[in-house]
Amino acid sequence: MGSAGYTPTGPFSSGTAPGISAAFCNNVDGMLNQLNSAAVDPDIASNGAGVLTLLGLVMNGAIQSNPTAHSVNGSTSGIATLYEILTGTCKMFYIIQNNFRNGSAGSLFIPFPTAISTYCFVLTGDTGSFNLTSSATPVTAKQFTSFGTLGTVTTMGTAALIQAPACDSIAFLGSQAGAHTGPILIFGV
Repeated sequence: MGSAGYTPTGPFSSGTAPGISAAFCNNVDGMLNQLNSAAVDPDIASNGAGVLTLLGLVMNGAIQSNPTAHSVNGSTSGIATLYEILTGTCKMFYIIQNNFRNGSAGSLFIPFPTAISTYCFVLTGDTGSFNLTSSATPVTAKQFTSFGTLGTVTTMGTAALIQAPACDSIAFLGSQAGAHTGPILIFGV
């Protein structure tokens, strides 16, 4: 370790108390001050209440590393589980269908813990058909059908990239012929 803040005072002998002097104490104090100031980064701050500011990015409990699961059982098989992994103005939901099938006639809903208030992007894997809804009414969204081309849809499903307006829940449509295991990622404001 560099010793710019400490001037060695020793040598010391085992079994005997060192002589304490102002020079020795001032050297130790200077070294500790140097270590403490090196441990402080002006770009990182905390208010002591759980709010961390890092390089101007304020994280107030926004990233949920172990979020609460919100789920619905398929009427025929499996489960769909929603996790809100990013909260605040920007939101991110991760939904996983695990052998999920809704073979009944009606839709099965999972409300979002916090609603999307403007727009969102949706990326899907191998999933059954679903709607994003606002007050239980399907929203009209835009699905990317090819590079640079958008088509209007209300029903969404497997392997899609979708732009959707404000919504507050996901509805898994009924009368699905097969079970699905795949993710749905929703990122919005």
